[in-house]
Amino acid sequence: MTQRIEQVIQALEAISIPAVRGFTPVWQPVLSCPAAAVSIHTDAEQEAALAVTICAPAKLGGGICENAALAAAKALHDLGARCTQGACSYDRSTGLFSIRLLASWSLACQVQAAGKALPYVTRVSAEKKVSLKPVEEVGNGMIGMRWEEVHWDITLEELLPAREPVEDVGVATFLLELQRGGHTEQFPACRWVSLRREETARGIRQVRLARTWEDRRILNG
Repeated sequence: MTQRIEQVIQALEAISIPAVRGFTPVWQPVLSCPAAAVSIHTDAEQEAALAVTICAPAKLGGGICENAALAAAKALHDLGARCTQGACSYDRSTGLFSIRLLASWSLACQVQAAGKALPYVTRVSAEKKVSLKPVEEVGNGMIGMRWEEVHWDITLEELLPAREPVEDVGVATFLLELQRGGHTEQFPACRWVSLRREETARGIRQVRLARTWEDRRILNG
């Protein structure tokens, strides 16, 4: 969750919304523009949610606060979150308009590679591919087909913080695990065969392709 909070803070600052972790013990400066505080709302087995409170000084008006909340919601959506935006309210004691966003992430699929959790995965897809080759007999032409190659391609899309170091593709094999609810999907003897990184305002979009020629395994419980 601390990694997720830092990721959200970076995404908000990338769209010019200053952000800090909520309930910080230090005094915050008087606001001259919309700003955000990010805190943990829930952290359950199947879902985690952050509360993002957008505040704006009264002199800017509630509409500015709403616009900032809409921009923040889009940034959170780009991080793979489902976002719910509350109503704008005014606090006389602070002189601030505020809107709370609830950003939730489903933990139904957790990804591990070589025993290491990959916390920034936003999408996973797996595809089984089969190459067929004709079997021919002299004088009779094609008499059948045989499987030439069978393998799995697993694509991981990630949105990384800008400071995240580049991981080499390498040639070593590893176990890739997808954990969903009560079962684990395993792809043994995987190799990274491609890696693409794209610099964006909200972080580094990374797409990695793992390939294995071994059979997939399903573990229940």
